[in-house]
Amino acid sequence: NFGQSEFINSTHRANEYLVSSNPLVGSFDLDKLKFPLTIRSYKKGDKFQPLGMSGKKLISDLLIDEKVPIAQKKKQAVVVAGDDIIWLVGRRIDDRYKITTLTKEILELRLESD
Repeated sequence: NFGQSEFINSTHRANEYLVSSNPLVGSFDLDKLKFPLTIRSYKKGDKFQPLGMSGKKLISDLLIDEKVPIAQKKKQAVVVAGDDIIWLVGRRIDDRYKITTLTKEILELRLESD
């Protein structure tokens, strides 16, 4: 349930892009993504590779580590590309889709709410 929120997307050339510190903005290496992207609530058993980690982690474990209240956990959105969760919205992107020095084009997803 995302209420009156919507995702706005835009693409940028890597050499002109400044990464946002806003947790409601996710920036990804466009060439690594599989389309279409989908947005859904996280499910029990979902895993991804949090930015800065070398292995996968259960989203439920990450939410426990971050002491997220149960009511918020139930509303936690994820963005999926192919079979991979690329963004735990408002928290972390997946390390495999991060921007690197080799990135040419960037997809920026921004959660806007009324």
